[in-house]
Amino acid sequence: IIPSIPMDVRAPSEDMTVLQTLPAYYTYLKDGGFSKYTPDDFTGDLKKFGIFLKERTIKDITDKDIQAWVFLLKTPSPKGEGLSSKTVSRKLSALSNYFFWLIASGVIKDKENPMLNISNSRISSPLPEILFDEECTKLLHTASSDSRKYLLFLLLLETGIKLEELFALKISHFDFSNKYSPEVFIRHTGKKEKKSRKLKLPIEIQAVFKDYVESYMVDDLLFPCTQRFVRYLITETAEKAGVKKRV
Repeated sequence: IIPSIPMDVRAPSEDMTVLQTLPAYYTYLKDGGFSKYTPDDFTGDLKKFGIFLKERTIKDITDKDIQAWVFLLKTPSPKGEGLSSKTVSRKLSALSNYFFWLIASGVIKDKENPMLNISNSRISSPLPEILFDEECTKLLHTASSDSRKYLLFLLLLETGIKLEELFALKISHFDFSNKYSPEVFIRHTGKKEKKSRKLKLPIEIQAVFKDYVESYMVDDLLFPCTQRFVRYLITETAEKAGVKKRV
């Protein structure tokens, strides 16, 4: 039997199950200045943990419960999920955040935190391969046949912004008042506000930007599409350009 998640937001208590606290935890994440993806990601991880624990209350959760869950996550299917170390590490980060929230809410004490004896080493992603000038030129030349692809590659190659930042860009973030020195404002909010910055853009981007906005009838978000679609555009352009590296 899978326990249900209540719809109403109630203050957490030690006699609740993990699932019963999820509405309040989700609200905390939404209002806490975290990345826009964190509330859904962390709550999703906690939901799986709560289903694993079934009706066990917060006061009865121990480090052995967490270790048993991690073992299940790492065990290859069909008995387990066979997740990578990096994915498991993210889920443990979600658990750490959750129990610190419970401590801050006065539900449990520091010494009662079941994560105290759980090690969670940060897993570093492998460094990407460097694109050389000749490869960048090939990519831009291939992308230039379409204003959307061309603008996408100009932004990524000239500024080095992340995909998360790319999808947050709006037309209003671009400043073309000085045609010899166009700029884009990379805006962050909440805890990431210190990462906000202005970046210089190449002069040729102005014509590409105008063509793209008019051709694709963009009026607010610069790229109103999914990450999956943009990754497809990048991969497709790299293949056509003959770039063998993972772009």
